[in-house]
This record gives sequence, C-alpha cells and structure tokens, in this order.
Amino acid sequence: MAHRVGEAWGVVAGLVALMAFALEAQGEPLWREAGPKAGDPVSRATGHDAALHGARRSSGGASLPAFHEVIARAQKAVASISTLERTSGQNPLSGVVPAPIDAEQQKGLGSGFFIHPDGYLVTNAHVVEDVLGIRVFIPREGGWREFPARVLGLDRFTDVALLKVDGGNHAFETLPLGDSDALEVAEWVAAIGNPFGLRHSVSVGVVSFKGRNDVRPAGREGYFDYLQTDAAINPGNSGGPLINQRGEVIGIANAVNAVGQGIGFAIPINLAKAVLYPLLRDGSVRRGWLGIRVDSLTPALARSLELSAEQRGVVVSQVLSGTPGERAGLRKGDLITIYDGQRVDDAQALRWRASLGEVGGAVSIEVLRAGQPQRLTIELSDAPEQSAALWKGAHASLGIIARTLNVPKARREGLSVPFGAEVVEVRQGSRAERGGLIVGDVLLKVDETLLIEPLNLAALFDKPEAEGARRVVVRRSGETIFLSL
Repeated sequence: MAHRVGEAWGVVAGLVALMAFALEAQGEPLWREAGPKAGDPVSRATGHDAALHGARRSSGGASLPAFHEVIARAQKAVASISTLERTSGQNPLSGVVPAPIDAEQQKGLGSGFFIHPDGYLVTNAHVVEDVLGIRVFIPREGGWREFPARVLGLDRFTDVALLKVDGGNHAFETLPLGDSDALEVAEWVAAIGNPFGLRHSVSVGVVSFKGRNDVRPAGREGYFDYLQTDAAINPGNSGGPLINQRGEVIGIANAVNAVGQGIGFAIPINLAKAVLYPLLRDGSVRRGWLGIRVDSLTPALARSLELSAEQRGVVVSQVLSGTPGERAGLRKGDLITIYDGQRVDDAQALRWRASLGEVGGAVSIEVLRAGQPQRLTIELSDAPEQSAALWKGAHASLGIIARTLNVPKARREGLSVPFGAEVVEVRQGSRAERGGLIVGDVLLKVDETLLIEPLNLAALFDKPEAEGARRVVVRRSGETIFLSL
C-alpha cells in the first residue's frame, strides 16, 4: 500500500549502475542516455541553473551554500502525493482462509520530486502501484496547490516510478540529480517529504552506510543497494528526495526499520537513473536474464570447492532448464570470474549487470570449472516478471514454477493480503498438470497449511511423506476452487 514502507529484511540482489535518460522541453535536456548517439549533441547529465538549485559544487576551497538555504530551494520541487485505493469489500475465503477485508476506500500517502518543469515527477513504485487516482500537492504562498497525476511507468524491482503531473502552463521547480557513487559515509543529507501526512517535513542526518543490500523491504524482491541514513524517514516519506549539501538528489527515500530509530534507507539515485529512460520510453524496464542462481564466494564456500583464499568470482548454484545459462553450457559449481570483459566478485553485482544487458545480445563469460578455465558465450533473454522470486518456487516434484504473490494480483483475485504462491509455469505431464493446475492460479492452502510464500509450497511437496494426494485451495479468476494434487 502507498502509505507503507518496508518492514522486513532479507538478502536480495542489486548494485548501482549508471544509465541516463532523455527528456526534452523548451529545447533544454535535463539528462540524456549515457553514451554518444547520432544526432544527440549531449550525452551526459546536465542541470538547469546550478545557482537556482543551490547545486554549485565547491572547488578550490569555495564554500558550500548554507544548508538551510539549499533545503528552502529544494522544497519548492518536492510534492506530497495522495492516492486513492480500494479493497474488495468482502471476504471471498470466509471459512477457508482468514483474510481481513476493509470495504472502505483508503488514502495512501507518499512523496515525490520534479525532475523537469513540464511536470515529470519521480517517486516509489509502491506509492502509486495499482491505485484508483493520484493527486499531488506543491507549496504556494499561503497554502497548497493541487494537481492530478498519472503513472507513465513503474519498475517494481528498483521500486521507482515516473509520473506525469498535469500542470497546464505551470512550470514546476525541479531538482538536479547528483552522483550517489561519489557520496561519502558521514556526509550530511536531508530528507524532504510527507511523513504521516505532515507535508514538506524536513529531517537532517548523515549517510550511515553505503551498499546495504541485505535489506528486503516488505519482502519485496528486487535490486536494492541502499544508502542508509539517520535522517528521519517515516511512512509517507516514500518517494521523496534525499539531498546533499549542494541540493542534488542522491537518493530516494524508500524504507525504514520499523523497530529501530535513526535507521532509514534510500534508493541510490544512480540506480534510479538506470531505469528512468526505459520508464519514459516504454512504461516498463526490459531486463536481461541469465537463468542461473549465483552466490558470492565466501571463505567457507571457497574451502568447500577447494579454491584458494585469494580466488575471486561468483559460484553458480543453480541452472534453470531451458534458460540462457543452460544453453550456454553453464553448470552448477562453475565459478564465474569474468563477465563481459570485467572481473566478477559479487553475486548482486552480476545480477544487476545482467539485468541491464541487451535482451538477445551475446555476452562473453569466463568460468573456472574443476580448476580449468573455460570461455562461454551466453545470449540474454527477457527476464520473467519477479524472476528473483521464481527460485523460491522452482521444484521438480510438483512440476511448477511459482512466485511470491504481488499486491496487484492479490487485489485482482479479491484478496486483501498478498500471501500465497502464484503459478507462472506448469510443466507438461507433471503432477500439477494432472491435478488441474494452470498458469495464473494462486495456491493458498495445502491440507491445513497456509502458503505464505512459494518456499513453503516446495517444502510441503518435496518431503517423502508428500507422495499421496494433497487437498489444495486455489484462487482462480476471483473464485475459490479445490483440487487434489
């Protein structure tokens, strides 16, 4: 929901990569896609007026603007977001699965910031995903001005969304985008947003940590490589900017530790830059996929594979059938050392780089197999939606691949709580096909056990005593059915 920020933790993939984005208005580009292009005279990020945004970099000993002045200018480019949501109104699983339903329309809260005077606004995907309506509020003398907005595109895996605000002839104040890679730990930052509906609240702190990829907000799968800050971030701050002392956006407020104080998380702006242009152009992000699961090479894993302590790389722990990895000849236990000409020593970094690869493009990789180096060529395919979650439900005994149920699918099925396992593939001749399962089914219950995520499904069917038929509760096209698998 739009007013919620992350509360759960786990290990997910992600690393920052810098792509840019092309958007023109009044003949002036805000930033452009990385790399020179034919007919494109500008191939790197450009700001508007550095003095206007308080974004002039200090050099040669020049002092930075006073932080309160920078924040005052930045506030003009920050919007409060209000969304209208609807839940189902009745419990379709009464007597089968307890599912609290609220029939009332609910208002979600969030924040965002303008990156172009024509009304292009950046926020979090979870703020505006599957909502009935969006209104944004910007400050004006003596009050607030309200505008309607629509979603141009959103990306669940980075939790970034691009909106278009209908402002007529109104020219919106904008914020320049900084370089999150250049950010230093203990550097001062400020979060501006709409916490608990308190519009344009400002909190100030420092960057506590960079590259926090062991956080999984609300159980979401994705490419997260968070900036951690002690600047206060609360529900409603989601999507708002985290700015540095030059007034540049270096992060997007995204998640909090619900039981901690002074522990907030922001999406690095360089990660957001990688998806904004595809969101503008296509409304979504098309990602490359290897079809393998990889793990970073820890000292313990290196010892088990009889590798030296100095060896670097990522270990292939699973290869899905019919995927680019299998076709290229990758095997479980291979150590990937080079990907597309660059050294590899982190699993999250490899996943992120592969996701940015051109679908259909060939990539050269080098692996170490049984101590012998080998070179392979792999052709990337389209990544299945929620591919990171597919691993949890891929198992042979039932013959399906299932993923964690997302909020939009849950709402379409009339569920107020996104639990269960959504079937995304049924293998021909499998136990699941014989039992009547089809793609799109949502498995809710096996015998008396509720399915919180696909991992539970695998555990239930893969144990020896699961050979007999199991009674399964399934949600299909808004109806509850019962199958025997």
